[in-house]
Amino acid sequence: MSATRRQDASGKADAGHWSAQKEAASSDRPMQFLIALVHCLPFPLLACMVIPVSFFYYLFVRKARQEAVRYQKQLIAFCRANGRGSPAAPAAATPATPATPATPATPATPATTASGPDIAPEGAPAPRTSPGALPLRRPSAYRQIASFSYDLMQKVYAWSGKAGLDEVIFHDDDAAALKAQLAAGRGAMLITSHLGNMEFLRCLATKGETGVDRRIPVTVVMNLHTTSHFNRTLGSLNGRFTLDIIDADNIGMDSLEKMQDSLAQGGLVVLAGDRTSAGAPARCLSVSFLGRQAPFPAGSFLLAGLLRVPVYFVFSLREAGSFFAPKYNMFVTKSGVSFDCPRQERRERAHELCGQFARLLERYCTAYPFQWYNFFNFWRFPEGGAGAKAPQEQMQASPAALPPQTP
Repeated sequence: MSATRRQDASGKADAGHWSAQKEAASSDRPMQFLIALVHCLPFPLLACMVIPVSFFYYLFVRKARQEAVRYQKQLIAFCRANGRGSPAAPAAATPATPATPATPATPATPATTASGPDIAPEGAPAPRTSPGALPLRRPSAYRQIASFSYDLMQKVYAWSGKAGLDEVIFHDDDAAALKAQLAAGRGAMLITSHLGNMEFLRCLATKGETGVDRRIPVTVVMNLHTTSHFNRTLGSLNGRFTLDIIDADNIGMDSLEKMQDSLAQGGLVVLAGDRTSAGAPARCLSVSFLGRQAPFPAGSFLLAGLLRVPVYFVFSLREAGSFFAPKYNMFVTKSGVSFDCPRQERRERAHELCGQFARLLERYCTAYPFQWYNFFNFWRFPEGGAGAKAPQEQMQASPAALPPQTP
């Protein structure tokens, strides 16, 4: 692990940064055991095993409990501030409580939120909870931990070759535009998050299951150190897991050239937009999220101005009622932010792009509250970060401050 990683602007180690958290598994043995189970057990039995395993982690991983409750309380407060006060059952499925499948989401018109105008791109699917209802009655750390455990198991299951495109639910959004662009041989940049299970879609794309009649090159920017045991396990399970990965800790001009080559071949560049850089955490954008200012990685959104390709926000969220046979909703929204502008305006455009992403993230957190897998204080700014600076100062970041994408 790099000695310069997880440091704030003063050079001191930032113990509160997400990358400072230790991986839950201290060796490869638990993951190897899971692989053995995946090979010999049917999926319904694997799903049932998630419940006791999640309870174990719920009891012994205090940090995860605390941060799950922190996030859920903020989500509830945000919804109440927007006039959603009548309790209702959550729309998203969790391992402990299977629910009835819901119909696909329909496009929504922009609305005004407590954090300002809803600037999510027009046509983005709306939350599936009823208007005026809270997405959850009260915080439940166990349900969020169980959801995370379930998706972790599903990642192993998918990389073992047992998942297919028939497990993805497409919606009447910008997925058709993305597919047409790829079919025409034109590349795109995808900004994802740690809400839901994007690794599932990456697995399908790596296998060539994209719905496009050609293999799409996929280059992923992700952190390879914070979940090294898990990454090694998936690499041993499927050799294609480690192909075309750019380590977020070692970004340079050669990395940018690799991305541009992938795009020139009509491929995809995929990176997360919800975790600040492990190497330069202070290089962040301050954007309102669930009613509070939160740090977002500057590099993700500045990179869009360098690559000059269409940007899509993509979310993969587990469908309600699909406990024993999981289905994942693929939500795709194309950003209308253009970087065809003078260089001095790119910073403002990047901030606008980040704002669109944050609004969509709010929307899907409300619809799928327990599929949030950032188990750290998301609203904590690193020392020397952008929390108290003006928008122009917030943008003083380089493309090297790219975010990680981790399980």
